[in-house]
Amino acid sequence: MLWVKRLVPFILMVAVVLGYFLYHDISAKRQYQQVQRYALVTAQVWIATAKFRSEPERFIAYRDSLLKVHSLSEERMQNYLEQYKKHPERYDLFTRLVKQYVDSLSAIKILPLEDSTATKAETARVTK
Repeated sequence: MLWVKRLVPFILMVAVVLGYFLYHDISAKRQYQQVQRYALVTAQVWIATAKFRSEPERFIAYRDSLLKVHSLSEERMQNYLEQYKKHPERYDLFTRLVKQYVDSLSAIKILPLEDSTATKAETARVTK
């Protein structure tokens, strides 16, 4: 029974350390997901700015609907971006993700649409 009393503090210490690392890992994943979410919305708004540059009313409507889909508001986006003014070193991940998303989204939108008849013919040739 004496050995159980000696093991209890060690077991408690291991449980606390494991709990701390588990919490830290979950917290880091949530923070990364949040950065990804805001970066994607920022990239989509940035692309829309170029697309609707001559139609500001349509841009505002698109932006507001995009923010609504992502359960965000313009104020929340501004507040999120304001936090980086205090800690610019944290801005690196956000800017890299925005750049990656803008490059990806613009590449997708630049690809020409193929003729649907050519696609059907190619599909028929592949399946035979």
